[in-house]
Amino acid sequence: MLKLSMRLALSLAAIVSSATAQLTDNTDQFFHLELAQTASNVHGLAYDASEQLYVAQDNASLTRIDLTTSAETTVLNGLPLSSPGQLLLGDGRPLVGSDLVLADWNTELTSSCCNGRVLRINPNTNAFASLATGNPVSGSVGDPAGIALGPGGAWGSDLYVMDFQGASGFPPVLFRIDAAGNATTFLVDPTQWTQSTAPIGLAFGSAAFGEDLFVADRVGGGRIWRVDSSANLSTFTTGYAVTGIAKSPGGAFGDYLYFTASVGSEIDLFRVDPSGNVSLVVDNIGPAHYLAGLAFRSDGKALYVGAANQLVIVVPATMTLTATPNQIAANQVVQIQNTTGVANMPAVLMFDQAFGVTLTPPSVLIATTLDATGSWNLPVLVPAGLSGLTLRLQMLSLDAAGVFQASNKEPLQFL
Repeated sequence: MLKLSMRLALSLAAIVSSATAQLTDNTDQFFHLELAQTASNVHGLAYDASEQLYVAQDNASLTRIDLTTSAETTVLNGLPLSSPGQLLLGDGRPLVGSDLVLADWNTELTSSCCNGRVLRINPNTNAFASLATGNPVSGSVGDPAGIALGPGGAWGSDLYVMDFQGASGFPPVLFRIDAAGNATTFLVDPTQWTQSTAPIGLAFGSAAFGEDLFVADRVGGGRIWRVDSSANLSTFTTGYAVTGIAKSPGGAFGDYLYFTASVGSEIDLFRVDPSGNVSLVVDNIGPAHYLAGLAFRSDGKALYVGAANQLVIVVPATMTLTATPNQIAANQVVQIQNTTGVANMPAVLMFDQAFGVTLTPPSVLIATTLDATGSWNLPVLVPAGLSGLTLRLQMLSLDAAGVFQASNKEPLQFL
């Protein structure tokens, strides 16, 4: 059986975010849809521009999904994989090239028998090599779970690795691997990163975040840690049992860090701005699990999330949906309009709430095609018998590249 670290295997039911009551709710500005069910729980995701999505799962497998055809192929299955964690695609720097990089911890629950490794994997030939075995602090013992490529500047072009140290008896360690493959310790802070913490995921922030490194932690109440380039450790957010984290590419997703967190028996998707203000993006993106994979499309049009064994796409609202009037009496005509789409593309009008109940997936009301201006205008005569009903509408269409685009969610109120 694959390892559930003693720190990560804490009861999911016991971890409920205490901060969600004060959240800003931005769920009306996003659309999400389950793309696939995976064979096992998703721990890492990586996207490349050829429409390939790489999926690292806790059944010791690494697969590739062609997002154009939905075909799935196996890259690696079984050894050298044991318990895959965060996954990324190299950006051409000498240490990683354009290969996949995967953090993989060892397989033991109560002992430190096996080396955790950081693997470089060629996605075309499936050849692999170890960039690190263990870590510089505890040698052969290690549980690397998070990885991130340095953004330059004071961070350089090193690969940063977060080792939560599992059952080793050592405190967590953040280390880095230089272009020559040398691993050196960057940060050990046993007064903050104690045996009761589990820092597991890494993401560098944008310039607005000081280009600091942010670390996901889901135990002890949960938090996001902040590490600066001088190796100073501090708390950025608290009260969120964070299971995965990724930097936004900007554009319609804005300048945020996006993260998943356990809330009772589910995983929710949140975002946080440079000042630490958190807002809700997707309520119940999937069932709770102690790790989640996040990967943005390189064109910034979508975010892919692996929550337990569900693979979900999240799309920000780039079209505008309106309803006029929006307190509608029986036998009145309401004009439902969508603008700023791509001309002549297929579209559907859906609703995801009715009588206060959220529908997942949403129900389709109308399938249509956007007109030559990229708009859509529908006059609807409201029948009797809908008094007191509220429907929340949203439009989904395709852009010129065949990628999902969504409108805002517009609630309709019937008098």
